[in-house]
Amino acid sequence: MASPEAAAVEAKLSIEQYNKKAFSVAFKHMAKAAQLAPANEDYLIDAAILGELAGSKPVQLISYYHRATKLASKRKDYEAVQVYNRKVSKLAEVMPAWVGEKRAAAVGEKSALPEAWQSGFDQLSAFVQQKKFTEGVEEGERVLTIAEAQLGKLHPSTLETRKKYAYALFSADAAEEAFKELQQAEEDAVAAMGEQHPDTQAVQMLIGQLQQEKGNHQAAADVYRRAVAGFSESLGAGHPSTLDAGQRLATLEELRGQYTEAAQALFISCVAADKTLGNLHIDTGECYRRLGLMNFRQGDFVKARFAYGKSSKILKGVAGKGHPSWVQTQIYRADLARSNAEYEEAEDILSSVTESEESPKNLKFEAKGVLAQLFEDQGLYPKAEVTTQEILDYETETLGETHPNAITSLNNLAGLQRKQSRFIEAEKGYELALKRFQETLGKKHPSTLAVMNNLALTLETQGLYDRAEPLYRKALKTSKSVLGEVHPTTIANMNNLAMLYESQGTFDKSEPLYKETIDLLAGERGEEHPDTIAVKNNLGYLYLLQERNDDAVELFEEVVLVWEEILGERHQKYMKGLNNLGRVNHNLGELETAEEMIAQALELRVEVMGENHMDTLRSQHDLGKLYIDMDRLDESLELLQKTLKQAEENLGEQHPYTFETLNTLAILQLKMEDIEGAFSTQQTIFERRNIFLDQMLWATSENAREGYIRLHRPELYRYMNMVSVLEPEEAGRELMRISLLRKGMLLQVASQIHQVAKMSDDPALTSISDGLMDARKALAALTLSGPTEGTATSFLEKTHGLKEEISELEGELGRASIRFREAAEDISLARLEEYIPEDSALVDYLIFRDAENVSKLQVAILKKEEGEVSYEHYLYEDLAAINEGIEILREIIQDEFVGEDELLEVGMEVYGQIWAPIKERIGEIQNVYVVPDGMLNILPFNAMVNEDESYLLSAIDLHSISSSRNLIPSNIPVARGGYMIMAGPDYDTDEVIGKSVLAAINGKRSAAANNQAMRGMSHGMRGLSFSPLPGAEEEGRLIEEQISASGDQKRADLTQLIQKKAAQEGLLRTMEPPEVLHISTHGFFLKANEKLKKRLSKLTRGGDVNVPPPGDNPLMRAGLAFAGLNANAKLLGEIDGDNDGVLTALEVLGLNLTGTRLAILSACETGLGEIHEGEGVYGLRRSFQEAGAGAVVNSLWEVSDAGTQALMTGLYQRVLEGEDVHSALRNTQIEMVESGEWAHPYIWSAFFMVEGAIGADSEG
Repeated sequence: MASPEAAAVEAKLSIEQYNKKAFSVAFKHMAKAAQLAPANEDYLIDAAILGELAGSKPVQLISYYHRATKLASKRKDYEAVQVYNRKVSKLAEVMPAWVGEKRAAAVGEKSALPEAWQSGFDQLSAFVQQKKFTEGVEEGERVLTIAEAQLGKLHPSTLETRKKYAYALFSADAAEEAFKELQQAEEDAVAAMGEQHPDTQAVQMLIGQLQQEKGNHQAAADVYRRAVAGFSESLGAGHPSTLDAGQRLATLEELRGQYTEAAQALFISCVAADKTLGNLHIDTGECYRRLGLMNFRQGDFVKARFAYGKSSKILKGVAGKGHPSWVQTQIYRADLARSNAEYEEAEDILSSVTESEESPKNLKFEAKGVLAQLFEDQGLYPKAEVTTQEILDYETETLGETHPNAITSLNNLAGLQRKQSRFIEAEKGYELALKRFQETLGKKHPSTLAVMNNLALTLETQGLYDRAEPLYRKALKTSKSVLGEVHPTTIANMNNLAMLYESQGTFDKSEPLYKETIDLLAGERGEEHPDTIAVKNNLGYLYLLQERNDDAVELFEEVVLVWEEILGERHQKYMKGLNNLGRVNHNLGELETAEEMIAQALELRVEVMGENHMDTLRSQHDLGKLYIDMDRLDESLELLQKTLKQAEENLGEQHPYTFETLNTLAILQLKMEDIEGAFSTQQTIFERRNIFLDQMLWATSENAREGYIRLHRPELYRYMNMVSVLEPEEAGRELMRISLLRKGMLLQVASQIHQVAKMSDDPALTSISDGLMDARKALAALTLSGPTEGTATSFLEKTHGLKEEISELEGELGRASIRFREAAEDISLARLEEYIPEDSALVDYLIFRDAENVSKLQVAILKKEEGEVSYEHYLYEDLAAINEGIEILREIIQDEFVGEDELLEVGMEVYGQIWAPIKERIGEIQNVYVVPDGMLNILPFNAMVNEDESYLLSAIDLHSISSSRNLIPSNIPVARGGYMIMAGPDYDTDEVIGKSVLAAINGKRSAAANNQAMRGMSHGMRGLSFSPLPGAEEEGRLIEEQISASGDQKRADLTQLIQKKAAQEGLLRTMEPPEVLHISTHGFFLKANEKLKKRLSKLTRGGDVNVPPPGDNPLMRAGLAFAGLNANAKLLGEIDGDNDGVLTALEVLGLNLTGTRLAILSACETGLGEIHEGEGVYGLRRSFQEAGAGAVVNSLWEVSDAGTQALMTGLYQRVLEGEDVHSALRNTQIEMVESGEWAHPYIWSAFFMVEGAIGADSEG
């Protein structure tokens, strides 16, 4: 029971005993006084002081300070509170007695420190403090030698010297040596004082610190975690050393984006601090504030609210409402309320901070930053922008424009401009912020990467994918390497790259990236965290685009439910989800439900964001599109025309929403039977899309280029549909123009980029090109080997990684090539009409899909007779029947048991299907250029039989070209490298790689590995085996003889004949581009996923072959065989891929054939590949063209060795006599038909030439 009088007596007795220096007795009396008068703060403090003099335990003394702190806090004497806090901290730091005892035992008799060591250690410390690390290393080595010699290896002073020396080494870029010294220091500390001694754990803490500085965050986290456990066991969970280690661990985990682990570490620290330091200690309050922030970042708002509340209460009691720590906590509380859509609460808290005179000015502006976000969340963008501009002005004035805070505000301002569709301002702001962050914090700092990501997002939103892609890729790559796979910045970058893939039409890459992002977010932050839900919305949108409506509706329903509950209906995200849900209901036929949702989203968006915001235009378009299916056509027209006008004015002609609105408008006009209007709209789309594709295709990878073409193909088909019903003259002209600008576009762009890269002297361009070639070689090697015992588990991962690398490098090469690209050629009908020869016709086939999504074939015909140009058009009735006819004709020709009558009958039937309508329209024109499409690419046109029972070969002079653009001469000069003839390689030679190399590699492989390779050969090409080709060898020799006998000595001197073991693949990689390249060898093309037992048994020029399929890439399933292949086959992938004996079509892309006028592939199936409508055949022929070859002679099936020799020698005889290559090939084939011996079309029609546009001449 309290008794002030009795307490005063005890206090008086205590003072008397103190004056007598009887501290123990004095302490007992003062402790009694404090007990009798618990509200007397002086007694509590005096008891603590006397107890310390009397040697009482720190825990007892801390309790007095805790009680005194409560009293001081109650009377708001915050200065006293903080004095007591410092006393508590100091007492908590006291080490147990055993710590000193262990240290003393380690010192032993050597307690006196040598002067030489002391002065040297002081000098070492000075060098480190002054950051003179080179001098520090030299001094440290010297002082450590003294310490070991005079004090011993295990002496505590030697330990301190080694730690300091290690730090100097690390700072002087000798990290490996530093860690060796620290490892030694830890071993010595354990030996001298034990594993649990604080000196041992201090070494561990330094190791963790240096690992963190080196960027080895996982290693550092492991060390810190071990130190926390060690300190906790030896000193207790609440000891400041333990708390410090826990805080460092939390800081590191936060840096790694591992908020769950950071929160766990902080929770343990906060509970321990609460118990030891007390619940009125500033360190405890700040610990809970940090814990709240980690809970917030996890998305655990309940725990965050509790932690912030605890922190707020403690800090208010410790320092009052004006203290920065308390104010900071209020700002965090407001941000939590904002994120939880508790807008009124958030605004109230922020107002109390900004209006309080006690709040520090810098924190008032930090509070305004959250207030700006609050306005932004509510769609109050103008208010948010004004507030953000105010913050930026303040920070620029007080901190400078390059301070990270000011740059962050600049980034935030750009974000608000982006959300208001003010893209030009936003882009400039982001670019400036990016530049300043790069200069201030470096190119790999998380803030730099975040702004880079924002800039890319702004560019993508505008449809500027060519500029957005490299930024996204760079940000993601850097983020993964610097911050780790699961860091929030990395995850955000993954989501945004997935969005870009979606925009490019590469959905197969977009979906897995979205799913991986969702899995990471769900694991890190929970299934219903706002970030997780945001990516689920994006995945739902992808499903919407793919018309996977059941999958989409399931996701959107979850998204809308969660966002409405968490964010409220005026939040931008909720409106987005609601609109998307309306769109998918439209797709599902729930039209009234869809209208209700989209109309509500539109109303909210107009109210919150304004009429011209891009989100408003999105909803406006979607409602107009819905009205089409509801037969409310006039309302739809009004909405769509309004949307188009707003989109063109505010977003630009090239924006995706503008294109989408145009497409929907064209569909509406067709339904309203406004044919003229629909045609005009569709024509506008076509013209604008040409500009778009010309920009995009140069700036991205091959896969993305295909994605763009595929994504926008439906609008092209719609236009081709409209063209097909025009009058024949008008339809033919417009269809020819469509083909001229669009057909074979991917090959055109790829070959132009290849030519720029090969012809430019720019080092950067060469470096990218070489890197791309290396990556393609690595992929070829891996694919050729297939999964082996050593690579089976990582095979798919490695191939995927290489494909991604190739994709990235293709984009880099295209972007780097743009500045060397010459002014765009005039590709127009006028130029085509100018260059097509007199008395000729151009027959251009195009496949498209009609309104019922059925594939159709139409043809545009350009005729030039007596200087007059005219056009024709024809729409075929049944493409499926035509394709069947092509397949039958090919089979019949290759069937040796089929009689001549049946062969002629089928040839005439196919002629009637395909060529009779053409003949009817071109009349007696004999010179015809054909641009095939689809299966027509592998049709032997010349083997069709006309009504006179003559082969088309004899009836007309037929030229095959891959695009009508090929008739317009190229400005690339013809190569001057002469003739290069590679014929009849020695497949069995072991001298290409070398016997010793082959033996060495074989020696390293176990019998098990060999067995595995044989069993697994169906996955790669290690089972390749080719028989000799005497006819090919003889073919090469005869051609050389013909050239020598031609009388053209210059040509003879420039001719190279390379045969047998010299006929190596590697020569093609190092050659100067020849004028003519002739390759006579085995060739192959395999169908996708072809099984080992089902592969074709005759893919050779007359010999047996064993070829297992290498995978699903068409350019990896086509190839040519060279010297040494049989000897090397089992080691494919392990030996040098530049000269392993197999040249795949993928590897051909790395050859330099720029200016090569003609490539003759005298081998099997070199004209086959994977057929892509509108883009030709993906195989060897395409690769040789992309590598630069003008014309390519190739084959449609496996060919006869002897027959091929006869054809090729006849062709060269005519070329050397002055005929152009095309005429020489045709006349040789006609002679074979008339010869009897080679009259069967299996022999002569196997080979055909696809003509190119290298130079303007085609002479031999």
